[in-house]
Amino acid sequence: APDQPSPEQVAEAREFLLNVFLRDFPWRSDADRANYLGLLATPIIRPFTRALSPFAVIDATMPGSGKTILSGCAGMLSGQRVLTWTDSEEELRKAVTTVLADQVGVVVFDNLEEGHVINSAVLARLVTERTWTDRKLGTNAASTFPNDRLWMATGNNLRVGGDMASRSVWVRLDPDCPRPEARGGFTIPNLDTWILDPSNQATVLRHLLVLILDWTAHGAPTSTAVPQMRQFTR
Repeated sequence: APDQPSPEQVAEAREFLLNVFLRDFPWRSDADRANYLGLLATPIIRPFTRALSPFAVIDATMPGSGKTILSGCAGMLSGQRVLTWTDSEEELRKAVTTVLADQVGVVVFDNLEEGHVINSAVLARLVTERTWTDRKLGTNAASTFPNDRLWMATGNNLRVGGDMASRSVWVRLDPDCPRPEARGGFTIPNLDTWILDPSNQATVLRHLLVLILDWTAHGAPTSTAVPQMRQFTR
């Protein structure tokens, strides 16, 4: 990607990301698409902003809407681990400690039970702390890890409770049709297999980097239009 993208390169990147790559997802609103684009950029810019990242919830009104593809696309660009959700705070703590020992950028709790309420003191602490300290499994020795991951969950009709309500960012999908998996005429057919091709991943990443570099070339301005989330810097 160029250090100083031209206006034409920026326009091309916007066109590809918004009107090709992300075009056919049934976003509930433009804000949901914007949040997802922010999630894609987060693992790339986080080492430079040194900012904490809210918990991401990719939620849909029904199965077959594209949640897993969206979480997978984010993971493809920076490495991903998929975890099974547990309501046991002790098991969740162990899972967090184990996955933080891996070099992956995105951690996904995939396909939570329909209507599940995400309300975990462990997660609430995790997303607002820059380091995570816990005992090594099977020993009394403690290990400390930098909390430099993007954490997300996917599911249908999810809710958040407790402290997680003010520490989560939503990406909502609403196909508004009886069988979303039967839809056709996509801009990129079979996106779930298309994104597995390293050359296609490189295409997405290149366009994403163009937008990020254009943002930094303009002084990395922060938005003044949205209220600031508690615990998180702008």
